[in-house]
Amino acid sequence: MKARKLTAQQFVPLIKSFCEAYGPEQIKASYGWDAPSTTMFKGETVWEFTDSVRTVSEEVFDNLVGWGSMHFNTRDAEEGDATLIVGVFPDHQGHGYRTKILDWMSARAKKLGATTASMIVYKSNVKHFNRVMKECHTEGSPWLYAGDVWLPAPGYGMFVRPL
Repeated sequence: MKARKLTAQQFVPLIKSFCEAYGPEQIKASYGWDAPSTTMFKGETVWEFTDSVRTVSEEVFDNLVGWGSMHFNTRDAEEGDATLIVGVFPDHQGHGYRTKILDWMSARAKKLGATTASMIVYKSNVKHFNRVMKECHTEGSPWLYAGDVWLPAPGYGMFVRPL
């Protein structure tokens, strides 16, 4: 799997196509977004992730499988948490890409000086919430369940990874 850092101009069309692939209802349930983002926030870094795919004719090409966003303020000596957001395109779900992207970004955050990585999972994304909850309660998981935030409804679970 390869990562490529994106500019805001590269991120906007990627996130638009990602949102179109899932549809507005699933994007709202999964990310809480009413529309695709048209900007990157200060302190946010976004990468696209590709993986090599071999066709029937033995051709190999890089295929876009997902994206990841990290918000980490390297200018604040007391800020130790890197907030992570991940998206895997529908055709590539179920192949471990979410975990690979989270592992890659967590390692990157640690190199930058983060002491923890965190992510939220909306309770409205029931299948994913249950999967992450099960994963973090599995022995050897790097993620810990840190509790729930109930507002705004329907709330979300907080998950933290010590680095």
